[in-house]
Amino acid sequence: MTGLRAELSIAAVESCPVAAASATAETPLRDVTWTTDGSDGTVERFDAVGTPPATRTDDAGEAGGGGATGRAGSFDTVFDDGDRRTLEFERDWDDCVCEQIESVGCPVDDVRAVDGRLRVQFRVRSNERLREVIAAAREAAGDVRLAYVVSAGGERSDAVLVDRGELTDRQRETVETAYAAGYFAHPREANAETVAGELGVSPATFREHLATAQAKLFGAVLDG
Repeated sequence: MTGLRAELSIAAVESCPVAAASATAETPLRDVTWTTDGSDGTVERFDAVGTPPATRTDDAGEAGGGGATGRAGSFDTVFDDGDRRTLEFERDWDDCVCEQIESVGCPVDDVRAVDGRLRVQFRVRSNERLREVIAAAREAAGDVRLAYVVSAGGERSDAVLVDRGELTDRQRETVETAYAAGYFAHPREANAETVAGELGVSPATFREHLATAQAKLFGAVLDG
């Protein structure tokens, strides 16, 4: 058995009408699908239960008539059986994170939107491929988190996505220099004075930068 099944949690309120709508929806928006309309535009649909959602954008309006007003214009009702309704809208911009993922050759299995975030599921053959998909998603959305990854054998990984961009250039240099010098080795191969000398700062400044960087990294790992 080979391969991985993964889900990304993506903050996309600014770029995705469905994500924006989910921030005000009573329940998660599910079964998000899209297709080209034969021109330069894309038709997108999603299912909603309860009151039709409205986006948190300047041109968002109250639900009424055939649908709710959102960033893409109006959410038109395609299907409504009294329990679940299918809403549709058109868009013509190219910053869709789901399409960005598929642009690197990774078909998306399922998309839903909850509390302003997209939850995108897909399957890949390797960890290397997973990293490529994550990188593609971050081309369209900066806040991309690995919600889970499961191997084909059924074992669920406790992996998290650590964004090294959270570190300043100085903090990253501090961590990399300390690591290369053996500061984190056991037994320790270099002390604070040695690493601080390589960085050209005082030991106190080194410890300050290192403590701040470690707090960010540990926060991402433990909170992830």
